[in-house]
Amino acid sequence: MTTLLQIGSPWQVEKAENGGIMEWWNQGIMGCYSVSPNIPPFPYSIIPMKYAKLLAFMKTALFDLDGTLIDSLEDIALGVNLTRQDFGLSSRPVAEITTCIGDGVGVLLQRAIPELAATHMPQLRERQKINYMAHLLDHTVLYPGIKETLIALKAAGWRLGVVTNKQATVVPPILEGLGVLDLFDGIVGGGDSDKLKPDPYPLYQLAERMGVTLDEHDWMVGDHHADMDAAKNAKIKGCFCRWGIGTLENSSYTVAIDTPPELLRVLR
Repeated sequence: MTTLLQIGSPWQVEKAENGGIMEWWNQGIMGCYSVSPNIPPFPYSIIPMKYAKLLAFMKTALFDLDGTLIDSLEDIALGVNLTRQDFGLSSRPVAEITTCIGDGVGVLLQRAIPELAATHMPQLRERQKINYMAHLLDHTVLYPGIKETLIALKAAGWRLGVVTNKQATVVPPILEGLGVLDLFDGIVGGGDSDKLKPDPYPLYQLAERMGVTLDEHDWMVGDHHADMDAAKNAKIKGCFCRWGIGTLENSSYTVAIDTPPELLRVLR
């Protein structure tokens, strides 16, 4: 009998008849094992128990949401413009609203509706919440390759979380609607505390929810300078995503990538 450990469910132990030798299948980025000849190979799914000690070194990757996992710009802009219209203001171009995103809904409204932000912020917040909730997934999609990359990382034993300045209440419905909610071990968003990225507290809060302690082997993945600064402040690595809508400004990163599948090379 050969004992196999399924990485996708790290502590689920399965038994398999060993009809032959244990073979290593080199898949380039990762590998798969097969108990031949009776059991077919299982890419990214199982490893022998003798390799189970590797799970002691399972690492954590925390992801930003907008501009990193999802392309949500059109729906955010729609929500903002509906809110502007509710208060008798004209719509703004999507390109202008893009520059307002990344630092939480309060800052978004200050930048995108400066005419009323100083005097009507509570009312603006309420209308924006209603308008955006009604259009969460009209145009929002995962960036190409994101789902496949998350599945591969999860199968490799990575613990995955989402930490975003976006209002926390809208995050699970978006991830569920896009079919990736179950891939994450925890979520922290705006409103879960009074602090937002680049403060490291949301990262620590998420780590606590996930039952992990962040260290220098862990990663923050995002498209915004707030993500990279949060990584630096939390003393973890930062992966900057060039495909997003954010800007780096003067922040630094550990590595920058152009496509989601590159994470499989970078996150080791």
